[in-house]
Amino acid sequence: MIYGRKPTIRKIISFPFIFSLMSLILFLPLMFPFSSLYAKLIERKVKDKEINISKFAHGLKLLSNRTFLDTSFFLLKSGLETIFHDFARYYIGRNQMLLGIYDGAKKYFLPLTRDTSFPFYDYVLQNLDVISFQEGDRSICEHLEKKEPPRKAIPEIFEIIIFCYLDRMVYLEDRGRLREAREIRDKIKRTLVNYVKNILDPVDYIDYSDRLNRIEDFSLRIFGGPATQFLSPSDREDIAQFLLERGFYDLALKWTQDDFTKSRIYFALQDYDRALNFAEKLTEKITDSKDLERLYVILIFS
Repeated sequence: MIYGRKPTIRKIISFPFIFSLMSLILFLPLMFPFSSLYAKLIERKVKDKEINISKFAHGLKLLSNRTFLDTSFFLLKSGLETIFHDFARYYIGRNQMLLGIYDGAKKYFLPLTRDTSFPFYDYVLQNLDVISFQEGDRSICEHLEKKEPPRKAIPEIFEIIIFCYLDRMVYLEDRGRLREAREIRDKIKRTLVNYVKNILDPVDYIDYSDRLNRIEDFSLRIFGGPATQFLSPSDREDIAQFLLERGFYDLALKWTQDDFTKSRIYFALQDYDRALNFAEKLTEKITDSKDLERLYVILIFS
């Protein structure tokens, strides 16, 4: 009986079957277009994120080097569409601060105040304090007088602190309250030291080295002479080390009186005769093993 036979492979894989199968393969994307479209959208979304991250990174580089700030603003905005959106807001705000656009900066900083876990939360508040000061609010001075100067902060905060301290010191001196004035003067010295350190080791990784020139201006206004004459020897050497480690060799020479530091600076400047001259004086004085290793390097290669 014909109906009782098992269909053979030849019967199953017939031309109509193959034609139907090929038609299904060819027209499946047309019947269900959203599957391929969804895959393309995912692929495009991933590529867009990669492009945005790349733009954001380039914007950070421009901002860090303090070049093309107008261009960096648009590149930094690309970071808003990435997982780094909060950092993008912070750095856009810093960009606007450096351009003097304080209303624009505030727009980006304020949303960040809602998240106390944000790594730059304290610096967000400091930026808002600077904006308030620039807008004429001097209440920050009263707040600062009750506290020790911060160790880590954006540079503008230290400049405001120095302004507030100077104003207070003059007020006290005019009224004969000299002991209190001297206390403020000591606070200014500590603030200057921290100011230099935070310029050389910035909290938000932006290059603020152009502000180093302001130190002498502040010192002349406050002390009547260069800061190297009025800060303690330990503070001066501390600053010299920071300058040396970050490649500001000529400036480091102005701050240090230490022969070992001078020998290291001259070695870095490839002035080997002077480096050797200072190093030879120290061979019997130095006991620290690390310092001895550095000294021997200077002696060997000079």
